Amino acid sequence: MKELVLTRVPPGDRWRDKKDGLTMDNLTDAIEHIFQRTGDKQFYIDCARGEIHVDDGIEPEKEPAMYSIYGEEIK
Repeated sequence: MKELVLTRVPPGDRWRDKKDGLTMDNLTDAIEHIFQRTGDKQFYIDCARGEIHVDDGIEPEKEPAMYSIYGEEIK
């Protein structure tokens, strides 16, 4: 699952770490900060929302399968 790690702080190219609240002056410094903190090298950038995510390695919980043969509703 993706974890939100940085959000853009307008105006300009400033980014805030969601965990420690530190604000960096540009995207390069912000990504380096996250790399030093987490060791992650792969980032998912959503420019329109001003968010940067990393993969936290946790799989989303799957809903159990339901079967009509047992009288359960199929979703």
